[in-house]
Amino acid sequence: MSEDTGFLDGFLSKEGDEFPFDPGVLSDDDGRVWLYSGFGSAEIMKMMGGTSPEAGCNCIELEADMITIRKEAVKIIPGRGNGKGTPFENHEFYEASSIRKFDGIYYFIYSTIQSHELAYAFSKEGPDRGFVYGGVLHSNGNIGYIGSMTPQFFWGNNHGSIELVNGKFYIFGHRQTNWHEFSRQGVAEEIRMDENGRFEMAEMTSCGLNGGPLEGKGTYSAHIACVLYLKEGACKITEIKDKAKCPSLTQTGEDRMSDPDQYISNLNDGSVAGFKYFSFDHPHHISVCMKAEKDGVMEVLTAPDSEPVTLIKVSACEGRETFSAELSSLSGVLPLYFVWRSEGIADFFSFTVE
Repeated sequence: MSEDTGFLDGFLSKEGDEFPFDPGVLSDDDGRVWLYSGFGSAEIMKMMGGTSPEAGCNCIELEADMITIRKEAVKIIPGRGNGKGTPFENHEFYEASSIRKFDGIYYFIYSTIQSHELAYAFSKEGPDRGFVYGGVLHSNGNIGYIGSMTPQFFWGNNHGSIELVNGKFYIFGHRQTNWHEFSRQGVAEEIRMDENGRFEMAEMTSCGLNGGPLEGKGTYSAHIACVLYLKEGACKITEIKDKAKCPSLTQTGEDRMSDPDQYISNLNDGSVAGFKYFSFDHPHHISVCMKAEKDGVMEVLTAPDSEPVTLIKVSACEGRETFSAELSSLSGVLPLYFVWRSEGIADFFSFTVE
C-alpha cells in the first residue's frame, strides 16, 4: 500500500486490520518507521470498528511521513483466544503497545489480558518478527512478585513502558484512584536487566525514582502507600461493591492533574496501608495525621503478620488532627505497615517519623 491515505483509513479497512488502539511507534536506527497497535479482544475490537477476526498486536511499517503505510500489518503478539499453547498463554496482549530498543534487541512492552500487569516480549531478529515472551515487568496489585498471587493493592488496568535513565532502567506504570479504573496515579520503579538482556519483575514500592530506600525520618504523604487492602484482602477495583466501606487513594475536590493533595480515604477496621522501604536509624517518635469517625488505634508494624512496634491512639475528630506515640528498636531497611482498628471509618493523610 503506497497511496497516501490517512493511516486510520488504511489500518482499519484497506487490509482488514485491527482497530489502532493505544499505538506505539519506533523510529529505528536505520530510519525505518514501525507502528504497533491492536487490541486483545476480537469482540470489543469489532464493536470499535475493527474488522480482523483475530485479537493481538500488529506491527506495520510506515513511510517516513508516518501517515503512509509501506507494508501490510503482521501479527507479532497473540491476543485473547489465540495464545493458548504458546509461551504467551495467560499473558496475551490486551492493549498499550510500547516498543523499545536496547543494545540491538527489540523489547515490546504491553498490558496483558490480566489487566493489572505489564509484560514484555523481545526479538533479536527484527522489529516485526521473532518476538519471544519475556515475562511480567510490573503489577499494580503487586501480583506475582516473588511468586505471590495475593493482591496487595486494589488493582486495575495498567499502561506504561521501560526507559533507560542515567544508566539505570525504570518501569513506568500506573494504579487506580477514586474507586475506578479511569482515575490513575503514575508510578515508577527501578527495574533490573540481567546479563542476558532479560528483565526481572519489579516490586511495587513507595520509593519511585528515589534511587534506594526513603530516609527513615521526616513526613510522608499517605498517597505513596504501595500496599492497601481490607482485612479480607484486595480485589479488582471494578469489583468493589461498597465504596463507602473500602479504602482508596483520593483527593479533596475533583480529580485533577495539578495541585495534588492525595490521601487514603475510608480505612475501616482491619484495613492495611503499607509503605516500602525506609532506612531507619533508631527513630524514637512517630505520628499520624488522620480524620476519624470514632476513637481507634493505629497499629504500626514492620511486617504484615508481626507484632506491632507501637500503638497510636486516635480520637474521633471532624478535621485533620495529629496523634503520636513513642517508637524504638527500628534499624536498617524496613517497610512500615499501618493497621486501623476501630468501629468507625478514618481518612489517613500522612505520617511523620522523628
